Amino acid sequence: MDTQEDFVFLNDRVAEKFNPYQEGEYLVVQTRSGWRLHPLHRGFDYRAANKFCEMENLGSDYSHYSVRVVHQGKLHCVDWEGAATKPSKEQDWKIHEEYYNARYKDNLDCEIETCDCSYPVFWNYGTRILNGEASEVWRPITCLVEDHGREIDNCPNCNTRLGNSPEDEEDEEYWDDMPPVCEGCRYYYSADNSIVCAVHPQGPDDDYICSDWEQYS
Repeated sequence: MDTQEDFVFLNDRVAEKFNPYQEGEYLVVQTRSGWRLHPLHRGFDYRAANKFCEMENLGSDYSHYSVRVVHQGKLHCVDWEGAATKPSKEQDWKIHEEYYNARYKDNLDCEIETCDCSYPVFWNYGTRILNGEASEVWRPITCLVEDHGREIDNCPNCNTRLGNSPEDEEDEEYWDDMPPVCEGCRYYYSADNSIVCAVHPQGPDDDYICSDWEQYS
């Protein structure tokens, strides 16, 4: 028997939220909003998506929205013509059910945290061998459906160091000050809190797109 909620899905704007993202589809997303992807706009018309994005940015003082395109199954940044460029930091992350449900179990110290780039990381206590001795440490591991249970020290998405040591806290301040487009780029480093880039000495022309960006390794 149909319910009132079932009829809601006859509305295209409601139903499209539950449809899988398709190749070539443009999404307007809030950047750095966490691991849950909530697109405000979907469609295959880049101009419509870009216009919608510009209006959202004009009307918001505290959030930033960007256009992304689905390319080879992943979200990518776009150039001024709407063509896919580099992979987006924001993705449709799929967390393995084991880690998603673990947060609600009693007497279990664990937590899903989000890296600044939006990548979800599962933190819990585990055993590590340090200087020949077993020690219980608070450690980060991957928790995505296609890659879970792997111990990591750096974010697999943007290579940012993960941890809570004083050195890591200094790193967090450093990442917060740099332009978003420079995160994880091999050409960027900090000197006296100023931007130093071999390609763009005066800083990037755009805060979110740089055609010269290369992954730090």
